Amino acid sequence: MIPPSLQSFSALILQSRLLGPEELERLLRMMPDARTATPTAFADHLVAVGALTRYQADKLLRGVVDGLVFGPFTVLDLLGRGAMGNVYRVVDRRDGALRALKVLPPAKAAAEPWRVLRFHREMVLAARVNHPNVARCREFGRQDGIHYLVFDALPGQTLADVVEAEGPLPLGRAIRLFAGIAAGLTHIHAQGLIHRDLSPSNIQVGPNDHPWILDLGLALLTTERRHQSAAAPDERPVGTAGYLAPEQRRDSQAVDDRADVYSLGCCLRYALIGAVGEGLGGAQPPEVGELLAAMLAEEPAERPTAAAVATALAAAAG
Repeated sequence: MIPPSLQSFSALILQSRLLGPEELERLLRMMPDARTATPTAFADHLVAVGALTRYQADKLLRGVVDGLVFGPFTVLDLLGRGAMGNVYRVVDRRDGALRALKVLPPAKAAAEPWRVLRFHREMVLAARVNHPNVARCREFGRQDGIHYLVFDALPGQTLADVVEAEGPLPLGRAIRLFAGIAAGLTHIHAQGLIHRDLSPSNIQVGPNDHPWILDLGLALLTTERRHQSAAAPDERPVGTAGYLAPEQRRDSQAVDDRADVYSLGCCLRYALIGAVGEGLGGAQPPEVGELLAAMLAEEPAERPTAAAVATALAAAAG
């Protein structure tokens, strides 16, 4: 029997479909002083025993039930918000696996229809990519009028978080890490794509320093004509400040894959010195300094390809 003090909150839990009636009753019986418990105390109890996540509990305490279950996915946490959608950690109830779910909020889609076109592009482009150093898109589509993409949930943390927590990376570690990143970028380019937003926040570092490139939301097809794409509805630069090639800062669509190589060089420099847009400094092997200088060349024609960078870094890594 659910006490009166918890009836409204319990109704919200059932409405959310996160817990069923029998499970809710069982968990309530486990709680000390359940007869006099407040919704907040019951929510804390459910989090403590692992029945709800803190994110779910906070939503329910605010009276929000929509969006906690999305198609076959149970939403556990919000991982991040971006210009092109929100990303959630979810459980796929079909197989019990953890996934990353990216959705385009309906309000954004209604207010700015070009976002729908850009989001759909990301769906199509993500399906072209299949490489161990690029986040894998498992499915995409539309559910209840909401556009979504589903990626593997990747362990670890972003390169930005790693450097912020640990400081500059040792040279050997950075070389091994970026050999994998450059290999992933080579694959992206081989599919006819330009990433256009390679930054430390879009590089995931997993166990044993296995890296993945994230987020093709701003990717551009090399076959697209200038300004033909809905990916850039105006002339503002796209990408992350501090990691954009000079030509991309001038015109986000007048770029080719060498703009990504420049961004990759900015990321490598950041990993080695722990700061954005500063000189390398320190006693670096000449081959590393020369490679980085070439990647950061002002003129695109003077930069190596991602494949050449991957080869050079793999050789340096031994």
